[in-house]
Amino acid sequence: MNKDRGGFVRQKDFLFLLIGFMIAAVLLTLIRGEMQWPILIGGLIGVVGAELIRRLRSKGQQEDSEVEYDERINDYMKTWIINLMGISHLLLLIALIVIQSVFKQPAVKVEYVILYLLVTLIVAFFLIPSVARRK
Repeated sequence: MNKDRGGFVRQKDFLFLLIGFMIAAVLLTLIRGEMQWPILIGGLIGVVGAELIRRLRSKGQQEDSEVEYDERINDYMKTWIINLMGISHLLLLIALIVIQSVFKQPAVKVEYVILYLLVTLIVAFFLIPSVARRK
C-alpha cells in the first residue's frame, strides 16, 4: 500500500512534505523579513492535491479488500495519531514563538494562534488519553 505509484506522494511522506513546506515558509520569512504567503499556500495546495489524487486513485483500485483490525492495532494507531498531532502542533508552536520574538509586529495575530495551539496540545495530551483509557 505504501508503494510509489507513478510519482504520487507516498502515505508516510505526506506529513513530512507538509511540515517541510511550513518550515521552508518560516525560514523564508525569517530571511526576507515578510511572510511568504504565495510559496506556503502554493506548496500546501500542491501537496494536498497530490495526496487527494493518490487517495482517489487507490480507492478505485482497492475494491472490497477491507482489512479488519484487532484492538491492539487500533490502540497502536490511536497512539501514533495522538503523537503525530502533538509533535506537529509543538513544532508549529515553536515556530510561531520564534517568529513572535524575532519580529515584534508579525503579519498574523500570533497570540491567538499560540492560544489555539496550547488548547489543542492540552486536548491531545490530557483529554484524549483519558477518554481512550475509559473505552
